Amino acid sequence: MIPAGFAQVTFVFSGTALPHGANCVIGVENTTSLSAAVVADRARQAFITSDLASEISNTISVTSVKAKLGPDATGPIAEVAASIAGLHTGLAAPPNCTALLRKNTASGGRMNRGRMYLPGLPEGQVDAAGTLDTTFRTNYQADATALLTALTAQSISMFLLHATIDPPTLVTSLIVESQAATQRRRLRG
Repeated sequence: MIPAGFAQVTFVFSGTALPHGANCVIGVENTTSLSAAVVADRARQAFITSDLASEISNTISVTSVKAKLGPDATGPIAEVAASIAGLHTGLAAPPNCTALLRKNTASGGRMNRGRMYLPGLPEGQVDAAGTLDTTFRTNYQADATALLTALTAQSISMFLLHATIDPPTLVTSLIVESQAATQRRRLRG
């Protein structure tokens, strides 16, 4: 549920390693009543500033960023072109193998934590057991933290949007898990 004063942002990925594409969705605040296009553009800029592209295979790109403003029923939507190419040389892991980032908040309970999946893990940075290379993970963690900082600098801090009427919860940290995440349904055609 997207309440007034918040937005849902979708990073749209494509490339040869993603034959059906992929999306990564986050919630952000919009307390300064920015237009949907401005929210999408600020999220695009935050992604660039964070340097997350350096951890993504060069066979994948963020091609656009969408923003849907709250409230759900009447909030406008906009999409801006992104053209953010992955910078890590080498083939990407299969599309169902992604980096898993845990969203932490200052509140306890299952409702107040989340996760996000970022596609484009470089195949050479994941071993046969699905464990991320230590140095690669350290760099990824620095860029994930930089994403939170960049979103806040753009006045669109990351929040968890809840399916209930509970107010959104501020994300205080992103933690890159040491194991790659998999989802079987990502390979369905």
